[in-house]
Amino acid sequence: MGQYLTPLPVADLIAEVIASFAPPNAVVMDPFCGAGVLLHRFGIRREDSKLIGIDINATVATMAESLARIAELEIDLMVMDSFGGWLEGTLPVVDAIVTNPPFGQTASPLIGKGIEGLPPSLRRMNRVPAELLGFEVSVDALQCGGHLAAVLPQSILTNSTWADYRRHAFSNLRLMGVVSLPEESFAPFRGVAKACVLFAEKTEPKAGARMDCRQFARYYRSRSVGYDETGRVAKTESDMNMAALCMLGETEEASVLATFVSQPPHIVLDI
Repeated sequence: MGQYLTPLPVADLIAEVIASFAPPNAVVMDPFCGAGVLLHRFGIRREDSKLIGIDINATVATMAESLARIAELEIDLMVMDSFGGWLEGTLPVVDAIVTNPPFGQTASPLIGKGIEGLPPSLRRMNRVPAELLGFEVSVDALQCGGHLAAVLPQSILTNSTWADYRRHAFSNLRLMGVVSLPEESFAPFRGVAKACVLFAEKTEPKAGARMDCRQFARYYRSRSVGYDETGRVAKTESDMNMAALCMLGETEEASVLATFVSQPPHIVLDI
């Protein structure tokens, strides 16, 4: 799996929004924590929270531990495979998820022996994209009423071949908002497609009930995260603060409503 650092302005966007929704003394987890930037940015805003970080790479996990120590934050760090832990039912169930799961590759080799544990919409795929499995793991680890913020390739919202999975995923998720990131956000890392940040709340699924035909959510198209495609500081200032205000409903500037359409399920952006 590729490892990509979450740009600090994007991490601050995620932390600012989820910190506003998380309950007192929230248990917050990143099941693919890497160097722990998302947990760090959340923890300095909400010192009352319990932080849990999981990563399969022990060296990278040590970086997360060091970052937390510098900020005088406590983090319960687990070196393990979140995919495997999910299939075995050993992942914690938490109040909020902040994550940038692996994407751009397939996860099928990792789950071959646990294929029966997947939802049918993933099981039917010849190769399971890592971003879909990472999203599924994250949603499943949430309490009902919990909130999720995830950096994902924007194709997870619009790819027509993933319609069945979206129907499954959004049957117990309320889409709250989408921030579309500029292409240069992950340009220093090869193989990373155009990305977005998805915000959602986990809801109680209703057996046999159809999803609402349309779900409306806030949408913000970012023009800059503060640096260019080479990773250097850009001339254009980051607009992540404005994106956070939009997601929190505190401004209507430069924002529109995205529409989640269930038949077939996809997100209509830029309406």
